[in-house]
Amino acid sequence: MSSKLITGDSNFFANLVVEVVQAVKMTNARGKLNTQSWLAHGKSARDSFLMNGYALNTGCAAQGMPLRVVPAKIACLDFNF
Repeated sequence: MSSKLITGDSNFFANLVVEVVQAVKMTNARGKLNTQSWLAHGKSARDSFLMNGYALNTGCAAQGMPLRVVPAKIACLDFNF
């Protein structure tokens, strides 16, 4: 938030930061606040918004992999294989 690039839009970004922290905050067993958020690049700063949902950071592991799988079945796991 301490950037010369967003000084003119400081109220917009201050409200956006509060909205994001409220949406993603988690408290661990010791009462410590943890937050997680992702940034996506490519548009102007003023086009920033909070999108509710879950994001997966994915990419192709190899050039020969398919770009689309229809119908797809997706498993969300909370552990490593």
